[in-house]
Amino acid sequence: MVPEGLTTILTIILGINVKRMAENNALVRRLVSIENLGRIEVVAVDKTGTLTKGQMSLVSIYYNGRFYDVLKKEEINDVKEVVKKAYDATDVKITKNEIIGDEIDKAIAELAISLNIKKDKAIDIVPFSSERKYMAVTLKNKEKIIKGAVEVVMKKSGYIFIDNQVKVLDEKIKEKVIETVHEVEKKGRKSIALAIRKDKKTILYSILFFIDPPKEEAKETVKWLKENGIKVIMLTGDNVKTAEAIANEIGIEGKAILWSDIEDLDDEELAEILERYNIIARSLPIAKLRIVEVLSKKYKICTIGDGVNDALALKKSHVSVVMGKNGATVSKEIADIVLVDDNIFTLTKAINFGKNTIENINNFLRFQLTANNAAIYLILLNFIFGMSNLLILLPLHVLWINLIIDGPPALTQGFELKEIKRKNIKILDNNTKAVVNLDALFIAIVCFFVFIFTYNNYGYEKALTYVFTLFVFFQCFNALNARSLSEPFYASIHRNKYLLAAIIVAFLLQVIIINNATARQIFSINYISFEEIVFLLLLSFSVIIFEELRKMAKIFTS
Repeated sequence: MVPEGLTTILTIILGINVKRMAENNALVRRLVSIENLGRIEVVAVDKTGTLTKGQMSLVSIYYNGRFYDVLKKEEINDVKEVVKKAYDATDVKITKNEIIGDEIDKAIAELAISLNIKKDKAIDIVPFSSERKYMAVTLKNKEKIIKGAVEVVMKKSGYIFIDNQVKVLDEKIKEKVIETVHEVEKKGRKSIALAIRKDKKTILYSILFFIDPPKEEAKETVKWLKENGIKVIMLTGDNVKTAEAIANEIGIEGKAILWSDIEDLDDEELAEILERYNIIARSLPIAKLRIVEVLSKKYKICTIGDGVNDALALKKSHVSVVMGKNGATVSKEIADIVLVDDNIFTLTKAINFGKNTIENINNFLRFQLTANNAAIYLILLNFIFGMSNLLILLPLHVLWINLIIDGPPALTQGFELKEIKRKNIKILDNNTKAVVNLDALFIAIVCFFVFIFTYNNYGYEKALTYVFTLFVFFQCFNALNARSLSEPFYASIHRNKYLLAAIIVAFLLQVIIINNATARQIFSINYISFEEIVFLLLLSFSVIIFEELRKMAKIFTS
């Protein structure tokens, strides 16, 4: 029952799809990941650099109670001092060709350099961390500048610079500022607050707003994933409003939830939350790892990342995907799939190739197992109802069918390539197994009755010849059936020219055996006429009709 060339053909099918994926900028580093890729149910993905361009631009500044558009020359002059203090609080390295550092810091530095602003050297630096959510620098004049998340910096501030004076940051002013910030964040702007500590007073000085536009292909990717029943979870360090705005623009619908609100939940409670929320705001590196660990117990999960902090989450997921250009070396070493072009839409092609791999393996198994099961059922029927003292198929016939006739058509099943919308695709699912047995039984019954009729009227050798040839012809047509559980056998038949060639070769080889005296002697069969060959060919076509009726009735289709 087990196909002799199973491992060889499985490897070839995987190899074919690895080559296809490489040609489409998805580099496969682990062969086994292709099968998992075709069964992905959840994708956990960072926002910055993956769904967005990762190129921050400083677009507006809230200072002294009003907004300034930094893109307008007449307004930028009024906030040069703000840009100067923000630049002093950056940790960037300036080279001849580029600015190296965090994207937020780079955006500030680019604007400051364009305004010919010089950066003062800090005598003390508290670097930014995802846990603190702020950084602080102390300058030579003892002035301390704090730059970070609005809610964190505001919490540290007791005063605010507004209406050209320093005022106490009371609840009324705080609410007004927060409301103003939220209105801007709803447009997808990322906010960073700036505070000055001077004379033992921490003053909320200004709020800077940045834009990191979504990649053009991100929206199309999210749409494709949703259409294919794949849940997308976006993780971002942004606040709730910004996260929701960008996610909704890309196509990830729903409300965002703060990681701090759910990080202490147990696995069962967290899994329940993740069923309802697709956007995780103020995410920490540990968040992705925890989410992967929780969801992977129930779903096949794909993690997309590019940073060093993503390494553990990538290792824990069923399929790990890394950007090839901007991905950290350690992440690329761990990854199963590397997107060479850094294009998130390449993932959809890779998933479709993964689905095609599973579908091709199923087609191959369906084709081979149908032949093998049909032979077993035929022998069983002969043993129970026929003449158990006579072989209905000789060992050499079975060997010929398995190695020569089934081999090439089985192999060419791996060349099928189509857009697969089917969800929860699995290797040898219940529908495939049911169709294998149904078709095998049909072939066995037809062959058995042909054997009995021919034996009673024309003798054993003629009956043996008929059954052997009919079985081969059945397999030629069954190779077309095996292309899909639900599509008609002729659907896009041109897309697999190798299969058509293999079927023609199998048919011609059988005809050559029948017409060659030496071959007939080796196979212990008789000569049959052209008319008889046509009759057997028409009779074997009945497996096509049988399958088409099943598909029309939608029995065991997926």
